[in-house]
Amino acid sequence: MNRSKANHEEEYRNELTGISKGAGFTALGFVFMLIASFFTNALITRTLGAGQYGLYVLATRVMDILQLVAIFGFGTTIVRNLSFFYARDQQAKVKGIIVFSQKAIVVISSAVAVIGFVTAEIVAVNLFDRPELSSLIRILMLAIPVASVATVYISSLTGLKQIRVTVLLSNFFNPALMLMFVSIIAFAGLNLEAIIWSIVLAAICGLIVSRVLLSNIYLRKVRQLKPRVNKKEVWNYATPLFFNQLFNKAINLVPIFIMGLYQDNTQIGIFNVGFRIALLVSFSLAAFHLIFAPVMSGLFAKNDRAMIGRLYKTITKWIFSISLVVLFIIILYSKTLLGIFGPEFITGGNILLILSAGEFVNAAVGQAGNLIIVSGRPRLALVNSVAASVLVIILSLILIPTYGATGAAIAVAVSISLINIVRVIELVFLEKIHPFKINFFKPLLAAVISGLLIFLFNSSLKTNAYLELVLGSLLFIAIFVIINLLLKPDAEDKFIINRILKFIR
Repeated sequence: MNRSKANHEEEYRNELTGISKGAGFTALGFVFMLIASFFTNALITRTLGAGQYGLYVLATRVMDILQLVAIFGFGTTIVRNLSFFYARDQQAKVKGIIVFSQKAIVVISSAVAVIGFVTAEIVAVNLFDRPELSSLIRILMLAIPVASVATVYISSLTGLKQIRVTVLLSNFFNPALMLMFVSIIAFAGLNLEAIIWSIVLAAICGLIVSRVLLSNIYLRKVRQLKPRVNKKEVWNYATPLFFNQLFNKAINLVPIFIMGLYQDNTQIGIFNVGFRIALLVSFSLAAFHLIFAPVMSGLFAKNDRAMIGRLYKTITKWIFSISLVVLFIIILYSKTLLGIFGPEFITGGNILLILSAGEFVNAAVGQAGNLIIVSGRPRLALVNSVAASVLVIILSLILIPTYGATGAAIAVAVSISLINIVRVIELVFLEKIHPFKINFFKPLLAAVISGLLIFLFNSSLKTNAYLELVLGSLLFIAIFVIINLLLKPDAEDKFIINRILKFIR
């Protein structure tokens, strides 16, 4: 019995070490990606203004929804199945999934791009009453097949647990490339159409690099191996996942499209800037997601529920703590953050705070939705997403005509919060696991005390707003860390802290 416990503890530490290492590097990648995206959007808003930026948002959101259709759930399907078969050393099946997915996505994405190109004018004129939107959509359709096939390669690298490579490509290379293109366009004084073309060019570069990486890391090693794949099994898994992702995406996209029907471009631009900043709250969730999915899929393959439960609680506490820090910084400096995008966006303070609250709930429950999928319940995940999308549609239709972007923010925040609470309840009943620990109060107490101290600091310090943002944020983080250390972190927290310090050294 003691030996069994010792083996369990050793395996737990090994898995936690792997997740911590992967998530630490991934977190750096997501921070860089969010900062690059932040400044890319700031450059676009400063170059175009709120009205033209709203048009840019509409065009790129049309592309987002069509690209989601083009990928057809294969992204998550590849990650789950590759990690599952890779853990069992079934290399023929691993190669089979990569080869089959690539062929399927080439066909699907090409068809979607053609349909989008042909119907661009109908969408622009008849749906949104913006004729100038049609040319932008047509340009973006060129990027859909390219970006979709690149997704196959990136998902394959993730499923093979090549997390550092995936992060370098997705979170460093691609955002830096886009920032570089937009910077050149902004300083050259070019127009919106040039910015749209830069998206196509960035997608082509991403495809080339991801293909080269996957080939060098894996495909060349199994060149002589005959691929094996159960196509029906792949389609059966991907299809409900596609609809699940479609309805999940609807939570963020539907409010923008409904604003396109009832509000002007400026309202759309203000909402999207608030949404972009609010995503910072849940960046730690995204950072852990990349490594969490393949690890948990492997543990479900071994039917190790005890290990899954322990890791889920530990990781959720860290996501919760990091999200608290970002949430309080946004609360303290919301107007300053919005001002970076231009004076037109400062009026979106309430929108930013509402969206940030929704993202905090999303982060606070950890990886509930992800666990439901990797546990082999894609249909349940689909039901959850349908319910959430229906709710956001109803709330958007009620609130947006009267309250504009604020109504859209309420619709998104409420929908995200409720669906995540439901997912946690489902995990409790189905898997007998939940993400919470009693010591969650420690980071919460630390955040409240830190927030009050920084509020007093801001009241006494009268200087440049951006300097206040930088100094106040750094001081908040320092106080938050000190208070958490004084409250005595538990053994698992100490273990992760030591790993982080070792990584830094």
